Amino acid sequence: MRILISVCRFIGSNIADGFLADGHEVGVLDDLSTGFRSNVPQAAAFFQGIFVTRICSPRLDDFRPDVIDHHAAQMDVRKSWKTRVRRGVQRRRSLI
Repeated sequence: MRILISVCRFIGSNIADGFLADGHEVGVLDDLSTGFRSNVPQAAAFFQGIFVTRICSPRLDDFRPDVIDHHAAQMDVRKSWKTRVRRGVQRRRSLI
């Protein structure tokens, strides 16, 4: 199965490792605003960008995932509800 993981920090990178170990093809989408490229497993395709731009990477159009596994989170719930929820909805709409 072809799986796209969005946001590859600690949790996302471990999940990517698990999918790869199970024989899946894995791509990672992250803008690296709070993470590091070193979190992305070497066997995974890497696409730098965010959903809201609609143009994450020309290569992402070719990846065509079967599954999207999203792992963005905000530790401060109040801040999350004020800013992230609206942006998250907009980003998912652009992805679909």
